[in-house]
Amino acid sequence: MTLEDLGERSGMTWSYIAQVEVGRRNISVDNMHFLAQGVDVPLRDLL
Repeated sequence: MTLEDLGERSGMTWSYIAQVEVGRRNISVDNMHFLAQGVDVPLRDLL
């Protein structure tokens, strides 16, 4: 899955996800929830 795909599936921009991935941005629990939905896993699996 590309960052673009994940962005579309989670409702976030690919650039935001990329910045979180490399540690330039922090992510809220709410946004982690959207990412979890985007990859179809429970939020607890990402925590």
